[in-house]
Amino acid sequence: MLASAHLHLSLYEEIYGYTYLRVFAHAFMVLLLLLTLVTLFGIWRRRFSLWLPYLGIALTLYLALNFANIDHWFADKNIQRWKKTGKIDPHYLGELSPDAVPLLLQLVENPDLEEADRNWLLTGLDQTRKGLNSKQELRWQAWNLSNQQAREALQ
Repeated sequence: MLASAHLHLSLYEEIYGYTYLRVFAHAFMVLLLLLTLVTLFGIWRRRFSLWLPYLGIALTLYLALNFANIDHWFADKNIQRWKKTGKIDPHYLGELSPDAVPLLLQLVENPDLEEADRNWLLTGLDQTRKGLNSKQELRWQAWNLSNQQAREALQ
């Protein structure tokens, strides 16, 4: 069932692009697969305690997803998809975090991008710039390396 779900989700990604929900669904499938394997091992070895491996696997996956640069990855994968198929969702890309700004700036400069898509991306980048330059974001407590790099790239 997991293989079938993975295949169907991969087809959706090829056709419609990458989103948080689709990528996190893949991550959840990985979690289910690992937990199933640990459970099978626990059935084979009767005295094997399951709660500690379950906790370790769940915590590791949670931390991996939190430290992964997912928005940059989304932008990269959706741009690669656009180069293959010519299909892009500028509305979604324009709403990604500042991690995606460098790739989006490169995309905006691409002469093959349609003017309407370029305008949507420029609007999204302008909103990101305004958000990064807000008083609250400029305070030292809100400082963040990705935000600083995006702020410099948008200047």
